[in-house]
Amino acid sequence: MTFRRITNFWLAISLLLITATAQAQNSATPRQRSPLDATSWGVVYDAPATRHVKVRNEVPYLGALAIDIYSPPDLKAGEKRPAVVFINAVGDREDNKVKSWAIYQSWPRLVAAHGMIGISMDADGARVQESLRGVAYFNLACGHTRLGQKDKALEALTSAVAEGFINRNAFETDEDLAPLRAEPRFQELLGRLPKP
Repeated sequence: MTFRRITNFWLAISLLLITATAQAQNSATPRQRSPLDATSWGVVYDAPATRHVKVRNEVPYLGALAIDIYSPPDLKAGEKRPAVVFINAVGDREDNKVKSWAIYQSWPRLVAAHGMIGISMDADGARVQESLRGVAYFNLACGHTRLGQKDKALEALTSAVAEGFINRNAFETDEDLAPLRAEPRFQELLGRLPKP
């Protein structure tokens, strides 16, 4: 009998502890997110200039996709700087775009604080390579234009549009493309781009 009483006693104590623990867990404050949760936390390193970085959000570049451009505080109009592009290689969900995560906002901001352009891009998981190619062809066109190679520049712009690069503002305002704007082929390409 003594063994049975001792067992029942410990069983009752165990049940009380389990019940108390469950109640404490239910009434406790919600668990904090992990410090590794990329959706809420940015980079650890910071620089004072990050507060002065200029940001242009949701600049269209490929169909419904957009880029956020982080510029250094001292960037002058028309000045060219190296760029670092942050793109995810798996694509975005409409309700959870990677470039909206804190880490994908703080990295390009930090890059811009150190004098370069930071770019955070949306990505279509089925078209990640096209996301990069459209931007690359546009930049190639700018380079050809600066070298006086109009035909190669127009071919690159045609490829950029074929890959889905639709940033009409870039076509209309990028200073590198100024020598092409009077060209009929340029105007034809511009006509294919959606108006803002």
